[in-house]
Amino acid sequence: MINSVFDKQVTILNSYEPVPNDQLEVQYRNLVTAFPLDVQNLIPIHVDERTRYFRQNLGTVFLGEPTPQQAKLLQYSELLALTTILNSPTFKPTTQTPSDVARLKATAYASQYVTIRANELLGQSQLPEPVKQAIMMRGHQYALANLTRLSLNFNLREQLSSYLKDLKNRYGQLAAITCMVATASAGAGDVMAVSELTAQIGMAVGTAVAITTETTSLTDP
Repeated sequence: MINSVFDKQVTILNSYEPVPNDQLEVQYRNLVTAFPLDVQNLIPIHVDERTRYFRQNLGTVFLGEPTPQQAKLLQYSELLALTTILNSPTFKPTTQTPSDVARLKATAYASQYVTIRANELLGQSQLPEPVKQAIMMRGHQYALANLTRLSLNFNLREQLSSYLKDLKNRYGQLAAITCMVATASAGAGDVMAVSELTAQIGMAVGTAVAITTETTSLTDP
């Protein structure tokens, strides 16, 4: 019985294909195109779109169709994700030219810029201060999780538990932040308590989707 239920849930997750939310996608692109050209030119717009669409879907589950201000605030987690796209915690050893090194430094500086803009976005919001601090703390944990991922880059003995913890602390954390921002901006009930609860739900779902996505990429010809 348990196995059949588990198999059914895995089938649902594997067949899930997120679609973009037009309003949230427009807000994301508006933010990116407002960056200085030096930063814009380093951003691969079409990278990691599937996970961005997933977080958009997840945010609207708790918020419904967002107002323009809510849609803008929901970009906080997307800007955090963008910092990792610009400055990935994984790499393959290669012989690098001076041009390669310069580009790596450029994307690292661009990542710093995007981090500052993300913090500005959250700081200028009308969310209660305790909620802002809780969201910011999750942002800190996400950044530290990328640092941990970098340390595991060439660890040939990485354990399954470390792998799952990495997915939870990075992909799951971004989903948790999305849910927390969505619920807090909706202002339902005890904002802090409800936001923390939905963050836990988001982390669980985000981790599950990350696992199934990576599994599919390993088996897809």
